[in-house]
Amino acid sequence: MLLLPLSREEGGPRTVPWLTLVIVALNVLALVAVDVVTDEGPLTDAVGRLIGFLKQHPYLELSPAMTRMLDDDMVEELGERRSAFLGSRALPSMEVFERERHELADREQGVIDQLRALPSQRWGFVPAQPWSVTLLTSLFLHGDWMHLIGNLVFLWITAPFLEERLGRGGFAGLYLASGVVASAAHAMRFPDSAVPLVGASGAIAGLMGAFVVYFAATRIRFLVLPTPVVITLPALVVFPLWLVEQMFLSRYGGADSGVAFGAHVGGFLFGIAAGGVARLARPDPGASPRAGSRRSPAADRDAFEDALEQGDAARIGETGARLLEQLRQAGEPEAVAFVEEVRERAAFVRPARLWLAAAALLERHDAEGALAMYQELVDDAPDGPAALRALMRRGDLLRRQGQPREARHALDRALRHPACTPAFKEAIERSLAALPRT
Repeated sequence: MLLLPLSREEGGPRTVPWLTLVIVALNVLALVAVDVVTDEGPLTDAVGRLIGFLKQHPYLELSPAMTRMLDDDMVEELGERRSAFLGSRALPSMEVFERERHELADREQGVIDQLRALPSQRWGFVPAQPWSVTLLTSLFLHGDWMHLIGNLVFLWITAPFLEERLGRGGFAGLYLASGVVASAAHAMRFPDSAVPLVGASGAIAGLMGAFVVYFAATRIRFLVLPTPVVITLPALVVFPLWLVEQMFLSRYGGADSGVAFGAHVGGFLFGIAAGGVARLARPDPGASPRAGSRRSPAADRDAFEDALEQGDAARIGETGARLLEQLRQAGEPEAVAFVEEVRERAAFVRPARLWLAAAALLERHDAEGALAMYQELVDDAPDGPAALRALMRRGDLLRRQGQPREARHALDRALRHPACTPAFKEAIERSLAALPRT
């Protein structure tokens, strides 16, 4: 049974994942470029000469490494020829046998040299030669289209949300560092291997580990192959099970298995560690709408106090929701204390309670409940600033829910709202531009 991820149940990210799209484009372009410049003629000729020599000297035996490279049917045919010869004829003299055996080794080396001359192999990571630029170039190369598509499926499930949460700089660092650590893990498992490693799976495994740290409760739709059944499971269940499978295969698979399971394990564990450190260092990396910017709990506390002084209900709700999320990550007692504080200091402000309720519902993945809270904010005071922000939140949430027409309607209302300033207009137009055409 194989689980193929289809989509995240809660919908897509709020912003366009430009860096993720760049990574996808680089991987696709790299494979196309390799296909264009690759000339397998010399390799085919070298293999043909090797096979011809073996057929003329059937008593000789291929090395294990070369046996793994050849087609199974050809290996079987050569084995049958060798068995038939040894059962009916005598071997040549030792002098002739040794000379021909050395010639076979030279022909095998010729095949290996032609194989390594291929771009996909030349720029792949070789554990026996670990410190080179191939630590990075190998992350963007793939063996074929099926290899690439399989990796991109898992990339698209995890990368856009981590890019949004960590910012582009943090996400790029996580991706590249996970890939390097994954390759290093493979090199530690097979330090003498001369087989080039290519593919982004180690880096993507790192993203999967960080995804579990940040989005453990996120439910992902999977297609169960080979059946047409679709199931929905939390990331905290599926991704760790995938890790256990990779650890088992790494333990019992060899360097010639064709898949670097050890790289997957190393990348995933690094992603968990890096994600855990990043989350501790920056508990609320998504508080600011601009990628790469940072907000501290102290800054949000100041913003909350300022909103209370001005009686700005919408800002009380927004800053209160951010602080509540940070305090929940720090520990339940602090979160409970903050909720009590809000009840005492902002009990007179109904919109603030609605904002906090919407934030709590979203945290529990109750999008419909949050949409209802935002609609109440709009209905309470249609011309007030809280209604403008609520319309913008409704628009973004409806887009993530896969309802572009309703999202456009909410954002158009926000654009025409009397409290819409140029800064709000710019943000709304960006959200409208991210909507698919209907």
